[in-house]
Amino acid sequence: MISRRVNIQVIGLLLIVGATAPAQRMSPQAQNLAKEFGEGTYLRMTPHYLLVYDTPHAWADSRVELLERAHDAFYSVMNAAGFDPAPIDGRLIGVLFNKHRDYLAYGHKHDGIDVSSAGGYYSPRSNRIAMFNTQSSPQLAKHRKQIAQLQRQIDQATQRADAAGEAGDMTRAAHYRQIKLRAINQVSLLRNQMQRGAGLNNISQTIHEATHQLAFNSGIQSRYVNNPFWLSEGLATNFETMSPAVPFGPGQDNLVRRRALLKAAKAGQLDPLSKFVGRVQLEGAVKDDQRERLYAQAWGLFSFLFETRRDALREYMQQVAAGQGGSNSEQLIANFEKHFGTLKSVGDGFRQWISRLN
Repeated sequence: MISRRVNIQVIGLLLIVGATAPAQRMSPQAQNLAKEFGEGTYLRMTPHYLLVYDTPHAWADSRVELLERAHDAFYSVMNAAGFDPAPIDGRLIGVLFNKHRDYLAYGHKHDGIDVSSAGGYYSPRSNRIAMFNTQSSPQLAKHRKQIAQLQRQIDQATQRADAAGEAGDMTRAAHYRQIKLRAINQVSLLRNQMQRGAGLNNISQTIHEATHQLAFNSGIQSRYVNNPFWLSEGLATNFETMSPAVPFGPGQDNLVRRRALLKAAKAGQLDPLSKFVGRVQLEGAVKDDQRERLYAQAWGLFSFLFETRRDALREYMQQVAAGQGGSNSEQLIANFEKHFGTLKSVGDGFRQWISRLN
């Protein structure tokens, strides 16, 4: 447990709580988190967030910046589009873990879910977002091991190529140089994958989960009703970005989701709307490629409706948030058609919209 005195240092607008200042200086919300997570963790307050973490401060700093950018973009875009999100009541809570295993244990214990395939998540149950330092990712550890093995292969091939060259066996020397070149290319590919997984993709996922939390705490969505999968994930994917320094949100491009949508459409792998709009969540085990297709389709459908039927989308979201969207697949579909037109007319328009994407 954190002791009753804590160390407070202000950095800009951030309040870092360590292990030694008067507990009465902390809000009740912060005191509860301190008791829950105990020694070895820090609390940090920003204008809109309260984060508890055991990661390096630099990594927590990067999450703080992304979360605040997500907040500002969400309110700017949604207000400009006439959705009128309500101000956040208090601060939103985020939990940042330095070790992947602690993140897994937290998801299982506090939310009863397996988060092994997710780099972060928002829980309507606890109303928190949780993430882990991607430097501790099992996938990253696997890549590091592969790179070490390839580096040994490169060193060995270099030595053998040199020896063959000195012996005058140019054919054998060329053979080992080819082995070396292939290994170097593999290392380059793995390093690029590591950069995307630990960097760019994690930026996008942080903003994705922040969007869920913002939507459910601003009245745009409600934690207490059935929210269609396409609506929740469509909204969140529309805010995803790998470049948060430039404008992002609905109306802006999402290259990753757009390419995945075009690929799925070309292959005839999009879900029929009769199945897609009545879905509340992904049932059972879902393969990664199927998950990517469904998220891309959610991005596309939300983008399409935001662009072509914004007033209807606004009214639809208000009704869903009020608990009037339906409680089963048939009712969800009926409510969708009530606001946007028949599934056939929406489907025809959606396909035409997709065909115009590059």
